[in-house]
Amino acid sequence: MKIAFFTDMILRQTHGVAVAIVDIANGLAKRGHMVYLFGPELRNRPEFLHPNVILRHCASVPTFFNDDVRFGLPFDLFVADFIRREKIEIIHLHTPGMLGLQAIAIAKLLHLPLVGTYHSFFAHPEYLEQIRLNNRLVEKLAWVMSNFYYNSCDLVICPSEGTKAELVAHNCKNEIRVIPHGIDASAFDNSRSRLVKKEFNRNGKLLLSVGRVSYGKNIIHLIECCALAFKGVPSLKLVLVGNGPLMQDVKRKIKDLNISDKVILTGAIRHEELVKSGIFGACDIFVTASRVETGPLVVLEAQANGMVCVMVKGKGMALVKDGINGYVVDSEDKEAFAGAIVSLVKDRKRYAKMKDATLREIKKYELPRIISQWENTYNKLKNSHLHR
Repeated sequence: MKIAFFTDMILRQTHGVAVAIVDIANGLAKRGHMVYLFGPELRNRPEFLHPNVILRHCASVPTFFNDDVRFGLPFDLFVADFIRREKIEIIHLHTPGMLGLQAIAIAKLLHLPLVGTYHSFFAHPEYLEQIRLNNRLVEKLAWVMSNFYYNSCDLVICPSEGTKAELVAHNCKNEIRVIPHGIDASAFDNSRSRLVKKEFNRNGKLLLSVGRVSYGKNIIHLIECCALAFKGVPSLKLVLVGNGPLMQDVKRKIKDLNISDKVILTGAIRHEELVKSGIFGACDIFVTASRVETGPLVVLEAQANGMVCVMVKGKGMALVKDGINGYVVDSEDKEAFAGAIVSLVKDRKRYAKMKDATLREIKKYELPRIISQWENTYNKLKNSHLHR
């Protein structure tokens, strides 16, 4: 098959959505499909892309709300002509931005099937807060915009049942299918994990958090929960991987709580470097306080490395089954969050049992299985479109 991906996301591999897009493109390319990737900042070919992934750079301008996103043209006749000449069979929009509009327009013009993946809750108040537009009117307008994009598609894909339910509740009318993110455990190299462990915390356990340091990730709440856990287990430390607009706030909070010696700030690490850094293998428990996720890829990555997870209840957070392969606590209960961490550190049998359950559960998300779901979905859509 020949499939065109459209994304306004820069594929700089420090953002979960970018990683998910690349994983799907590479997985399909390895099976002989041709994937044409239209997006911003694609002049130089990244080493992590398969030869069957063809890059098409689109001129773009920065956005005011996220430095990982740039807006291009809503329509480009040269792109439409290229897709016609290359006989591309399916259009797939990955972001509801200007290039998403281009995907919709070209699919309509050339009578091609259009798939749209809903990657993030951009209409949710926690995300709108990042751009200082958190009010009911903007939220309603954001859902109107969301429905314009995804109701223009022939099929909508999302990573979790919770996300599907949220889309249906907000009047997404098209067929919605759940295809979770996939994980390639072979991509991880933990040969340096002992050295990392020795450097970060030779004699104690390590917590890990990976993600954009932003309001939507509820990062200040996470720091406060971990501070409580440090009191229960003084040898415990937190490794925080990521950067973002709240980094200075995070540093102030760490200083105010007097836990500077307990928190290791690595800054942002490119995904292809992170998976080979040994950090995943060195850490014991993955922690996140994010309340709004469509299906967090980084949780899958932690689980693929045998980490037990502690998280808060929220939308799309179904990867952890409370008491089975981790703990899910009330989003406002800091003591419960800290208590879950402390119990995992102190109760080795419980931790070992949950780790075994984690490694069993993660097999459902192996990338080859997920790519097969994408192949079947594309084929069914293509065949049904031909018989209209």
